[in-house]
This record gives sequence, structure tokens and C-alpha cells, in this order.
Amino acid sequence: MYAATTRASNSNMVKDVRRALIPILYLDCDRWTSQISGHKYIGVRVCYMDENMTMKSFALATKLFRPKTNENQGVLVGAVKKWNEQVLDEHGLRAESFNGAVSGSGPEVSTGITGRFRRELSIPHLVNRAAIDGTGMSSSPASSKNAECRAMLKKAEKVIQLFNRSTEDKILFGEDWDDLHTGKLSQAVVQRWISTCKMLLALLERWEALQEFYTNKNEEFPLATLRTEFEEVHSIMSAASNVAEYCQETYKATAEGGLTRIVVLLTDTLESNETLRVQHVPAIGAEVTDAAPHTDRPHDCLTAIGMKTRVVFATAVARRFLCRYGSTCLT
Repeated sequence: MYAATTRASNSNMVKDVRRALIPILYLDCDRWTSQISGHKYIGVRVCYMDENMTMKSFALATKLFRPKTNENQGVLVGAVKKWNEQVLDEHGLRAESFNGAVSGSGPEVSTGITGRFRRELSIPHLVNRAAIDGTGMSSSPASSKNAECRAMLKKAEKVIQLFNRSTEDKILFGEDWDDLHTGKLSQAVVQRWISTCKMLLALLERWEALQEFYTNKNEEFPLATLRTEFEEVHSIMSAASNVAEYCQETYKATAEGGLTRIVVLLTDTLESNETLRVQHVPAIGAEVTDAAPHTDRPHDCLTAIGMKTRVVFATAVARRFLCRYGSTCLT
């Protein structure tokens, strides 16, 4: 029964690929942990677009993944590579038939497939890495490509840490930080850069309240002179965040739309010859006014931090996408 089902599935896939406008196969190897049992699994599936440009995929195999504690990384990589080869052989598929492979898992899985396939990174991952460069939020200050923006974001982290660590200040501020509709006002995490964007939004929404809080304590608000800089950086990061969030929609194929949005990001938001649309974030509970929700600001009228972040961000995005897909793929 299993052999018959496998032959039928493979036959249907071959027919689909032969009729496809773009006859390309991709391998998807991933590892995950069951939220019910806690067991770790590894799975491999094949993905392609049919003649109607509809994304299709077949699960080829799934198995328990139970490496020994402190198992050598090289051993794990070799095991993943060998298992992928066995699965393809069982289905009568050749590695040479695949245009590349994708994986969102750890290094043992991603490295294991790189030995036989051209690894394709997801658009959100590439945007993530570009955003870390663009904002200077690398793990080490020495490797930061935007020291000025990094210093500003670190100031914001210190303000947030004050409230995360001090119950008294939370009470004085008169607000439960964890239950607001915008989510927890948490410290930015380098590896999850979208949290930095959310952090900026939360700060801007509470800007006036924070100023009043520090005034009542007879202290100077550490970010008082940086409102414009925060708005500019937040506007840039929001545009990049929108690309990543679009590409993470699971109910449709997003690669083409994602690359189109990367083009718009490069030629509009990050293009220094164009104006930057700076979004003005209204304070929580503020009265509705006739004030414009945004300002289209020429590049040379931005703050020094805004200008540098825009340029460094553009360089980081171009370096990761243009060299990988080629300029003809993004026009």
C-alpha cells in the first residue's frame, strides 16, 4: 500500500512539473518539537509550482529526531545529509533535479542540506539580517554598521529596563505594561528584530506619558530630544517589517510578492533621492486632531541618524538581495 501510494504521488508530481511554466523543484527540510508530546521531529518535503502557478508540496518523510545530549555537530550534520539522501532515493528522486533547498531550522539541518543543494534563505530571514545591519543592532558594538542608531536604541532599552525591573515605577506610571493592546513593552532582542520595531511603536505611543512621569520624579527624560529620530527610524523599520510579515502569510505563495515589495522598499522607502514618509504615531488616548498622520521629508532634511540609517539599511538590503537574485530578477 505504501509503495503504491508513493508511486502514484511521484507520478502526479512529475506530470505537474513537466506541465509547469517554471519546472523547478525545491526541497524543504525542517525540524520541530511537538507541543503535545515534546518529541522532536525532522521532516522533508518537495515543493513546486504547477501550470496554474499554484504552490504544491508533498511530504516525503517524517521521523523522530533524538540526538544524544552534547552530540558532535559534525555527526548531526552528517546524519541529516544521509537521511535526506535515503529519502530521495526511496522516492526515485535525484538531488540534481532540485534547484535548491530551504530550511528554517538549526545549523545541523541547514548545514546538512547545504552539502547537496543550493540553500535558499527565506525573504523574512534576509530582511531580518539587513535590519540588524541597518539599525546597527549587531551582537557586538565593534561589528555595528550604524553606531549612532545603535546608541539611540540602547538608550531606549535602558528606559524600558527601568520599568521591567521596578514594580514601584510601574505603579507610579499608573499602567500595567504587560496588558496593553500593543503588547509587552519589552527589551529589544537582536535575533528577533521585529520586537525592536514594536518597542519603538510602544515608546512613541507613550511618549508624552513618559515625559510627564520623569517630570513628576524631577528627572530628565533620557529620550526627550530624540523624538524625531525615533519617528524616522520607526518609519524605516515599519516598511521592512511589512515585507517580512507579508512573506510569513501561510495561506498563499508570497515569493513573487515579497520580491516586488523588496523592490518598492529599495526604490521608495530607502532611496535617498526620494522623500521618506515619516509616520507620526499618536499617543494612546490622545484626542483626534486634524494634524497630518505623516510628513514626506526630503532625505537631506532628515536627522543625522535618520539619514545614516536609511543609507546603511539600503546598502544591507541590496547586498543581500541583488547579488543573490540578480538585478534582472528584481526589475
